[in-house]
Amino acid sequence: MASLAKCRPQVEKKCSCLPASVALTFEGEKTTFGGPDLVANILSRGISNLSNGLPAGAGRLYACVLSGLLLGLSVPCFSFAPLGFLAWAWLVPLLFELRDVEKFRPFLGRVLIAVGTGFTIITLWVVNASVPGLLASVLMGTFVWSLPLVVFYLVRRLVDWPTALFSLPFVWTGWEWLYHLTPFSFGAVRLGYTQADLLWLIQYADLTGVEGVTFWLVLVNVAIFLILDARKGEEEKGRGGEREKGRRGEGEK
Repeated sequence: MASLAKCRPQVEKKCSCLPASVALTFEGEKTTFGGPDLVANILSRGISNLSNGLPAGAGRLYACVLSGLLLGLSVPCFSFAPLGFLAWAWLVPLLFELRDVEKFRPFLGRVLIAVGTGFTIITLWVVNASVPGLLASVLMGTFVWSLPLVVFYLVRRLVDWPTALFSLPFVWTGWEWLYHLTPFSFGAVRLGYTQADLLWLIQYADLTGVEGVTFWLVLVNVAIFLILDARKGEEEKGRGGEREKGRRGEGEK
């Protein structure tokens, strides 16, 4: 991976009243920005290469924590704004991190970071009653919401990645339903509850129950991931084609 240290800015002043044009080099690929779009172009390129400049493992940590934040903030316990819509995409950063992970331990580590972060936010209010109670709530919630992702890992070992993704809504919803039939049921552990403040979106809940809302949420997360992943693949393919054209042009010279 490239690091931001390898990004060598070269400034060429065009005139005293206009921004300088800046040439940025990433792993031998040189791109020049200039004119009125200088700042916007630099920010756009910088964001797309940010993960390459992070220390080893930091990008994975940030993505997992981001998933946890989206999950935790989506729970309807913040009176200043209904943030349930964040649950529509909370799995997306985590799925990007899990896609290429083959071994179980790193897979589980990413899942625990994401779900643990989310459930710490969800149950933080318990600290007012008991710190041990908070720890127990976080551990219980993290275990319950990590288990369907562990099953997802096992399914993925048997089938291809797209098929495993489409199984995830069924796995997650089925596990929530089974878990709440047990005497150890923990009421807060229902993904569908994140939509409690968005009643106009869940009018179907009187027919499907909260399990139907959970199924829909996970399905939307999978759909968003597939759309973004396809776009990312097209962009990488386009950049690869541009590099190949550049090499051919240099060879002809």
